[in-house]
Amino acid sequence: MTDEQHDPETGEVIEGEIVQDRAADGGIVPYAATTAGNFIDLIEDGQFAADARQELGLMVGRMKELAEATGNKQKGRLVLTIDMTTEGEAFTVVGAFKVTPPKETRRKTIMWADDRHRMMRTQPRQKQFFGVRSVEGPGAVRKI
Repeated sequence: MTDEQHDPETGEVIEGEIVQDRAADGGIVPYAATTAGNFIDLIEDGQFAADARQELGLMVGRMKELAEATGNKQKGRLVLTIDMTTEGEAFTVVGAFKVTPPKETRRKTIMWADDRHRMMRTQPRQKQFFGVRSVEGPGAVRKI
């Protein structure tokens, strides 16, 4: 025989003995956290979890944008920190989070150094066939 019971209104499974399932005014007594997710949802009456989820969503959106634009794998990070202090029998719980979005990768440029250690876009020991040319010309744009 199991000692699990459930709340008839919400269907929530409540483990262990139920001392009181209703408050004096008839409202539902807040649940005890049985998972890490439940615990995080209790911090700041759910505002902490909502704020962290919003920032996580923004980071995920940015990762998708960069992945589509560059075709490269993207990395992001969400770090949750929960500090707890006892005050008598009570606990003070303070949550914090830090979101590290992906770093936008810049294009690579290949360059060479000449004998004077100056950087250049062309191989210094290789003869060039064409110099810098202008794309402007005397002709007008033609419709084909």
